Amino acid sequence: MEKRFSIGKFIIHFLLIIGGIISLFPFYWLIVTATRTTTDFMKFPPVLIPGKQLLNNIQNLFKTIDFWGSFMNTIFVATIITLCVVFFCSMAGFFFAKFEFPGKKFLFSLLMATMMIC
Repeated sequence: MEKRFSIGKFIIHFLLIIGGIISLFPFYWLIVTATRTTTDFMKFPPVLIPGKQLLNNIQNLFKTIDFWGSFMNTIFVATIITLCVVFFCSMAGFFFAKFEFPGKKFLFSLLMATMMIC
């Protein structure tokens, strides 16, 4: 079976590749800024090539802030919020499954929309 060339598929694939590159750029920029000094990544036009200051920047990070304390605080907050969301969304799911009431579809759509945003 011969595959046919389609300009529509080409355009869709091209746009998806461009979207993927745009989506990955912040991660590349994170690497670039982590390997440069503050004055380097504040320049205009920006330098897009990684530098050689990564180890110095990591040492300054651990000297300047309590990294592990901040990391454990983040883990604690994320765990508490996740447990609360699972608990309350489970109760809401049970309520929506078992009971009929006016505005059920609207409230369910609102709940799903807020879950998608968070």
